[in-house]
Formats: sequence, C-alpha cells, structure tokens
Amino acid sequence: MARGFQAAGGGVALRLQTGEYPVLADLFEQLIGLLAPPPDDPHADPLSQLVGIAQSASRPEDPALLRLLPDGYRDDDSAADDFRRFTEADLRTAKAARAGRAIATLDRPAVRHRIIMSDEEAQDWLLALNDLRLALGTRLGITEDHETGPGLYDWLTWLQSTLIDALERPGR
Repeated sequence: MARGFQAAGGGVALRLQTGEYPVLADLFEQLIGLLAPPPDDPHADPLSQLVGIAQSASRPEDPALLRLLPDGYRDDDSAADDFRRFTEADLRTAKAARAGRAIATLDRPAVRHRIIMSDEEAQDWLLALNDLRLALGTRLGITEDHETGPGLYDWLTWLQSTLIDALERPGR
C-alpha cells in the first residue's frame, strides 16, 4: 500500500506502490517537456542569449504553461512582457531542473520499497509536485471551487500533502 512521504531520520522517505514510481517519472518528464524553451531566434543578440534575456517575450498561448509562467504584472502588458524577457528563461530552467532532480531520486535503488531523500531534495519535490498539480489542474479545468478533482490530480494532492506533513514533523 502506498504511504507517500514520511519523516525518516534527518530526511524524508518516499514509499509508493511499484507501479506508481514510473507514473511519477513520466509526469515529471512531461512537465520538463512543457517547460522546454521556445526555439532560438536566429537573429537574437548573442549577449542577450548568453545571459538569458529574450529579445522579446509574450504570454504563452498554452494555458498550462501560462499557469506555470504567469505574468509579472496583471494590469500592464508592456511591463509584463519586459518582466518575462528577463525572468522566463531562468524560471523555465529552474522548474525543469527541479523536476529532473525528482526523477533522479526516483531512479535510486529503493531499500524496502523506500527512497530516502534529503530536505533539499524534498523541497525540490514539493515545488515540482506543485508545478505538476498546477499544469494538470489547468488542463482538467480544476478551479478553487472544486473540492476534489479526477483521480490523478487527487493522488498528486495527497502525495504533496504527505510531503508537507513529513517536512513539518517535529524531531525529524
């Protein structure tokens, strides 16, 4: 039976059913794909590319990607585009890296069906699970008004909840 995350010594342990590990890895891979940067502009300034500043930036058309990369300013499209030019590349990279590190923990050998991770890895998981829930919830049309969502969304919510509980456990 899946137990999710549990406090384990100075860190956190993840214990799931055998078939759930590849599901999570696949979801994280899909998230990484969603966050992949748009193709390079062949006319872009090399210095801007080097430091991660886009020549121009616009809101993503994909609602799930927009949920992961929201506007920095809601009432000023020009300021939002400028903010996006300076931050989007780094935000995409950071979110994809966290999902990649979560996959790396899933690739570890499990001891008694448990994967032990550090607090830093658990924080990566917390943020990556949140990104998964945001993207999936957007795709499924889940809003704050819904008490529960479809099975996979609820499972990710439960998993994130067990991680928060494990991180808050006194005396870990």
